[in-house]
Amino acid sequence: RMVRVESARQMLAAMLRESRGARIIIGTAAVVDYRPARVLTGKMKKTHGPISLRLVRNPDILATLGRRFSRRGGVLAARPLLVGFALETSRILPRARAKLRAKHLDYILANRPWLGPRRTRNTVWFLKRMGRGQAPPLRGEHVECWRHVSPEEVARRLVGRLGPDVSKNTLPFS
Repeated sequence: RMVRVESARQMLAAMLRESRGARIIIGTAAVVDYRPARVLTGKMKKTHGPISLRLVRNPDILATLGRRFSRRGGVLAARPLLVGFALETSRILPRARAKLRAKHLDYILANRPWLGPRRTRNTVWFLKRMGRGQAPPLRGEHVECWRHVSPEEVARRLVGRLGPDVSKNTLPFS
């Protein structure tokens, strides 16, 4: 089902409403981190001097969902698997690991920007959260590096990794 939105706040409201009963939430839409503090209803006229634009932070949709579905009081309520993405220009794995924890995600895929108009392949790291809220080690069986993959191949591999956790109706951590 498609729900059309025009702002990050509308997307957050739609996700909170539509996520009830979901088994998997894959946060692929990246909304901007900031928005103008004030929206004009008409055209802004030119001035001779400089202008300033005050920005305010947009809600972090996936982090909000992660908090909503996180453990409460040591009891794990029924919750969907949460998948996020981390586009990073440096320190890719440490930053992806931090996002995995901070946003209460089950999985995160991390990569550098796909630069250039003809760039069709990239290297993507797949991290799976394991055991008692701990993120996986930076090296080891819970981190996979998918080299030179297309977006279609990333999607195929992701679905393949999610399948066992969904079909067992279990979460990837104990």
